[in-house]
Amino acid sequence: MEGGFLETSDGGGFLVDKSLLCKAFLECGSYVVRVSLPPRFGKSFNLSVLEQFFDVVTVNDCPQRTEEPNLDAARELRERRFANSLLKQRHPEFFKAHFARYPVIRIDFQARPPMWLQYA
Repeated sequence: MEGGFLETSDGGGFLVDKSLLCKAFLECGSYVVRVSLPPRFGKSFNLSVLEQFFDVVTVNDCPQRTEEPNLDAARELRERRFANSLLKQRHPEFFKAHFARYPVIRIDFQARPPMWLQYA
């Protein structure tokens, strides 16, 4: 994903800490959360922060593909991205209780040209 949390936390540049959004999201008490903002206001970035925080660690998170995937190393790598986050500093109990605990399904509804048009 272009410009997502993963790229920003691993690379250089500036990172605006949106980690407290994870706590607010879980504690809002609603089954459905609607976020309507104009283009370029960080909706995709915020979703990538939520995904990186809540999603369970899978083989796809492992930095190296081996027969025996090291999920602990993958979890540590993802946790390092949140090492200096406000969420981990201010709410360590919440962080420990909810980090990488929930399966996340992310669906992108962005319009894309049909595959056959890309190769025509």
